[in-house]
Amino acid sequence: MSRILKAGTYLIVVGILGFVAWLIIDNNAEQTKVLIVHSYNTDMTWVNDIDEGINRVLESDAVDEVRNLVVRRHYMGLLGQDNCFIFKNAASDVRFTIDDWKPKVIIIVDDIGQSLVGFNQLAFEPGAEAERDAMAQRITANISGKCEGAKPDFFGLNNPVQYDGAPMQIIFAGVNGGVEKYGYDRATNVSGIFEHKNYASLVETLQTLESAYEGDVAGIQMINDASGVAQAENSNYESYNWAPFESHPAVSAGTLAAWQAAVEAANEQDLMLLTANYDNVCCRDGERVDASWLIQWTEANAKLPVLGANTKFVTDGGMITVAISGTEQGAVAMDLALKALAGEPDDNWREAQQYLIGMNHGLFRKRNLDMPSIYRAFSTEIGQFQPEILEQVYVEEKVN
Repeated sequence: MSRILKAGTYLIVVGILGFVAWLIIDNNAEQTKVLIVHSYNTDMTWVNDIDEGINRVLESDAVDEVRNLVVRRHYMGLLGQDNCFIFKNAASDVRFTIDDWKPKVIIIVDDIGQSLVGFNQLAFEPGAEAERDAMAQRITANISGKCEGAKPDFFGLNNPVQYDGAPMQIIFAGVNGGVEKYGYDRATNVSGIFEHKNYASLVETLQTLESAYEGDVAGIQMINDASGVAQAENSNYESYNWAPFESHPAVSAGTLAAWQAAVEAANEQDLMLLTANYDNVCCRDGERVDASWLIQWTEANAKLPVLGANTKFVTDGGMITVAISGTEQGAVAMDLALKALAGEPDDNWREAQQYLIGMNHGLFRKRNLDMPSIYRAFSTEIGQFQPEILEQVYVEEKVN
């Protein structure tokens, strides 16, 4: 009798465990999955702003139309990296997540992720194989870093996803230049929002700075590091009409010596500098130059006011910035993802419409510049106003 009871108990336990396992599998199969891939990490204000925009949509009524929505975030952490083995491992990690988790939509933020992740997930029209292979070669050349002669298979770019049914939807955000180099213009499963700078607002701010500055302003010039993203930024700058200013050719300063020489040359020519990308300047004490140190050095040594064009310029020690809103980027990308999940993908690529103003009032006082009160009011309202000069990491020295 005891054996019968034990056997019965065993069968009941097995049945319960089997039922629970079935529920887990069934629930997992019913999940509507969205994977968000950030090229960088949460130590960047930009990344956190984008996540905030995504969260706003996730907390809205818009998600009610999607059954059992599950969102996962993956941070590649590639800011300032130039070792292609790190790029390779980061790409492999995301690829494993995609293969294992099988999301229906992937939101990819910033340019590096488009190369390492988005390209492999594209659905090309039949007959585009040769063109795709050529793109893989060009992408590899752009991201190979110090690994000379790297082939597309090193980064896994030679193994595109083969779709049996409807392709996974790719949503891009935070792209500075075009997306043709990633093949997005030839694919059938891509939508997104660009991070193109609001040049009209930059011109207006430059005019305001010129009016506040007591010296001569002979023109403007953009200075960035030599990264691929920065080169795209420089190209956009040079293609824009900066009237009434005379715009000088952009500078790609990959080293600290080149950066300092560019600032000195701008001083000699009475040029106001703009900068958007400066995290990849080499080298100081054998390491990549700290971004805050570099901007504080620039602010201390630039003769004319310097205008930033990214969200962290002021917190890095700059005086004023006019930056694209990361919150808008995240909100639009998540909205596009929900539309795709609802079976109504939006193929219209969006342009950024919102921008942020940040300012350090202490640095304005130091330069004896008087700006319209609306700049202070706007930057204070959005939490981008710094009343005093930040504690400096820059020390008075010239590094050659």
